[in-house]
Order: sequence, then structure tokens, then C-alpha cells
Amino acid sequence: ERHTIPEIAAEVGVTMTTINRHLEAAGIPRRARGSASRATAIRVDPRAGDSVLLRRILVGQDATQRAERFLTVARHDTMTAAATELGVTLSILANQMRRIGVDAGGPLIQRAFRGQPLALTKRGVKVRGELLRAFEVSEVEDPARLGEGSQ
Repeated sequence: ERHTIPEIAAEVGVTMTTINRHLEAAGIPRRARGSASRATAIRVDPRAGDSVLLRRILVGQDATQRAERFLTVARHDTMTAAATELGVTLSILANQMRRIGVDAGGPLIQRAFRGQPLALTKRGVKVRGELLRAFEVSEVEDPARLGEGSQ
């Protein structure tokens, strides 16, 4: 049964501070206060299925949007072109790609050098494939480049 700290404190007859101190001493993690404790911040998108990788990526607020934007970036030669298509600033898109990379355990996109198209890292190729399966998008519908970058 899940109880909040105030409920436990009231049931036992002690303060919330005492409960928090005992939880910390026992090494029991607590959810953060504020937006991080909302259900949307800890809910995994059901399309993640049993994939460990997707369960790390498709969790939290705006996770699906980040994943869809990653698939859009994977279709373009540059982040600027993807940002233009999506109607967002390059800065916002770069931050979202950085976040999805952190969630996936490493970079997904290899930076493009002047005159060169961006490429997906090996991890990026794997994430792209799993996202396409999860979102049930065929390779024909989303013909993104499969870069041969490093992880």
C-alpha cells in the first residue's frame, strides 16, 4: 500500500521530519517535491513495452514529444533544418536532443561539420529503430539516414 509521508506521520503519531529522517537513514528514496513528483513525471509511455532502452527514454513529461522530434532530426541533414520544420528554435531542439541522449545513456547524434550532414551514432541508430517500432512507423514512412557514427 502506498502512503504519503504525512499519512504515515499521522498514523504513527510523529512529525513528518521524523519520518523523513528515518527514511533517509534506511536508504529509502523519496520522490522529489514539486513537478518531479507528479504522475506525468514518473509515468512510462505504454508504447515502450519491455524495451529497457525505451523505458528510459519514454518516461516523464514531454518524453513522447522529444522522441518524435528526435525522429524528425534523424531525417534531416542539419538540426537547423529540423528545427525549421518543427517550428522551434535551434536552442530548444538541441536541448531536447541532449536530454533524450542523457536518457538513452549517451549521445544519439554526431555533430555535423561544415558541409557535412549530421549522422546518428550507433546508439542513435538503435534508438531510432526502437522508436519506429514503438510508434509503428515504417522505414518507408521515415527514411532517415543511418549514420555509421560512434557511440
